[in-house]
Amino acid sequence: MEGGIWRGFTFTEMLLPCGVLLAFGSAFFALGVLMLRRTP
Repeated sequence: MEGGIWRGFTFTEMLLPCGVLLAFGSAFFALGVLMLRRTP
């Protein structure tokens, strides 16, 4: 958000940071789902 608002990054410059955040979020969400399914 900060890069897009204050630094004036373009859409293409924001794709990599947003993609990294989405990848980490998706990976840890999947890990959490797997951990909760194994809990009795």
